Amino acid sequence: MLQHRVIGIERDEGSGDPRDPHVAVLCLEDGRRIPGLRAISNIRYGVEAYHTEVDGRIAKVRVVGPCSSCGMDYLRAEDEMTFKDTLLTLPDGAP
Repeated sequence: MLQHRVIGIERDEGSGDPRDPHVAVLCLEDGRRIPGLRAISNIRYGVEAYHTEVDGRIAKVRVVGPCSSCGMDYLRAEDEMTFKDTLLTLPDGAP
């Protein structure tokens, strides 16, 4: 399975609740933009895998859900040290 580094995201505010943001698009290091639903499918079926690298820590992107606010599955990346969602710390859009 191919592993790709995520360097940016586009947000979907989900239910509109500021505590409920989700990733709508993954912006990859190779320049591709993967819609969130496609990334979820790719991860589930083993087509591609994604990761973030923040402060030298690599975190695997995984599918979580359903969301307690909107009921949809969503993407999240946690490093093993902090368990903070590093996916949502990435800049909006690709540099």
